[in-house]
Amino acid sequence: MALLVDGVSVPAATAPADVDVVLDQTPFYAEMGGQLADRGTISVEGGGLVQVDDVQSPVKGLNVHRGTVSEGTVAVGEKVFAQIDVDRRGQIARSQHLDAHDPKAPRVPRGAGDPGGVGEFSLSAAF
Repeated sequence: MALLVDGVSVPAATAPADVDVVLDQTPFYAEMGGQLADRGTISVEGGGLVQVDDVQSPVKGLNVHRGTVSEGTVAVGEKVFAQIDVDRRGQIARSQHLDAHDPKAPRVPRGAGDPGGVGEFSLSAAF
């Protein structure tokens, strides 16, 4: 739905470019309430790829995916496939579960995980 570079709305961005992407729907969790944001990728039907490193929700219902166009070009209006790193999400969930029950228990460090992992969530949406 929206693509921003340096806070300015743009019709397209080509690798390498730091971008903010707003989709009409997303499988990504935004950082809030102590929950770390998901990481993953947004693949564009035309061949572009965004590595998502952070997701913020500045207002309820608006998720901003922050990342880098690492391949090709990303343009407003293209179909996308959004995929989270499910391994990282699981590690964070287990770590936070341990924190709630036993703060002294050994755990995977927060933020650990392979940001390039394979996700099981898919979404076709327009920028």
